Amino acid sequence: MSPSSTPIVDVLTDAGEVLVTLDAIPGGDHEAWVSGFAALGDRLRAQAEASAAAGHTASASSAYLRACSYYASASSHAPGTSAPDRFHTLWES
Repeated sequence: MSPSSTPIVDVLTDAGEVLVTLDAIPGGDHEAWVSGFAALGDRLRAQAEASAAAGHTASASSAYLRACSYYASASSHAPGTSAPDRFHTLWES
């Protein structure tokens, strides 16, 4: 499969990362959803920064895209939490 025909979902998420995160979230718990996906975004952003610093631009790009996707997922559930204003902070991450 050429890079131009790679499905966008394969670039923005990793099934294993998502499933592990979802497994730790009790059903309907918006707080846990926000915390879980924000932590995953933080981990991926740190990984991206390390890759970029080492000159690995393709790896950095992939990690930044996945981090962005996870921050977006976390922010989408922030309005259902005790601190709905986190939406803006997460979105800006």
